[in-house]
Amino acid sequence: LKDKDGNFYDKETLRRTFPKNTRNYIGNYQEQRGVEFSFSTDIKDVKDLVSVLHCTEQRQHINLRSEKYFKKLMECFPNNAVLFFARVDINKYIKFLKEDMKENENKKEFCQKQIKEAEEVKKEYGLKPLAGATIVMMPACKSGIKTASFLYAGTNTKILPSLKITNGLMFYRLCYCLDKACDYCDLGGVDGSLEDHLSTFKSKFNPNVLELVGEYDLVISKFWFKVFNLAMD
Repeated sequence: LKDKDGNFYDKETLRRTFPKNTRNYIGNYQEQRGVEFSFSTDIKDVKDLVSVLHCTEQRQHINLRSEKYFKKLMECFPNNAVLFFARVDINKYIKFLKEDMKENENKKEFCQKQIKEAEEVKKEYGLKPLAGATIVMMPACKSGIKTASFLYAGTNTKILPSLKITNGLMFYRLCYCLDKACDYCDLGGVDGSLEDHLSTFKSKFNPNVLELVGEYDLVISKFWFKVFNLAMD
């Protein structure tokens, strides 16, 4: 969250460090369309986090942590475990689309399609559906280098994916960490090839990728490497 001279970015300057196709879809773009972001340290809100994580589990065919796990985090770190949420005010979005359609005739077909999609989302999920959620561990230290750890995140991709809500939620978290004077935000790991979906998503935010000692194995002898792995088992 600092520039090359070690000074904290202001929020707009931070936004400008992102690639154009990222920064154009956050900030005012989402605010106009009814996307709302919030944070919470209330353990009762863990259920909302878990509900969105479940969408990610189903989509990617993986198993993440249980509700009990996240409640334990909130109990053990009551001042440092922060939940973040992204919701969409469907009526505000529909109003925006109708006005946009009136002012821009060439957008009529697109806006009508989006209005139909928004109406279907409202029917299934309500007026302000939860589109994304995540949990961040804020640094406990009062001095020295302060690093926030971005842990689990989930997205309900059935809720208006064209709004790029995950981009906005990431920026909202980064701004929160700026307000708390964090030196760094740890976005978590990526695949060694840097071609996995996590690498693709995180690359949108101009990150520094750190390779840690012991992260990869250089196999000198295939035979002894196999023996070593068998012994480890």
